[in-house]
Amino acid sequence: MLIAEQFPVLIVTTGVFAGYTILLAGLVNRRSCFFISLATIFSHLVLSFFILHHVLTVGTIHYWLGGWRPPWGIEYVVDGLNAYVLIIVLFVSLVAAIYSKRSVEHELEARKQVTFYTIFQLLVAGLCGVVLTGDLFNLYVLTEVASLTT
Repeated sequence: MLIAEQFPVLIVTTGVFAGYTILLAGLVNRRSCFFISLATIFSHLVLSFFILHHVLTVGTIHYWLGGWRPPWGIEYVVDGLNAYVLIIVLFVSLVAAIYSKRSVEHELEARKQVTFYTIFQLLVAGLCGVVLTGDLFNLYVLTEVASLTT
């Protein structure tokens, strides 16, 4: 189960990558944006259940990004509370994505739908980063990034 320690980083990085993928895919086919966002959030929800299982059976996950020890580097810390909150954030995001499909199609112009799903995906990635970060500076940076997308 050592690979489960990589899942917190995968959730944030693939979430950001999916945001840019939605933007590029929207240039070709705007209907694909919803499905890419939905698939990404659902896969992250599944990964978050594996993270919760790992935390409850093995213990807290400490992940240092870039090989720098805190306080100089970014550290993701996942304990039982973080894992539960991550599941809640992703579940609510999944429900919001499903629920928003009809209203987005009716209320936004076709060209703005791509932008909506891109920003929504980046917001979800930012919220996951806020839940997983282990220090106040990165919490501040990630909340500023998340607030810029809204």
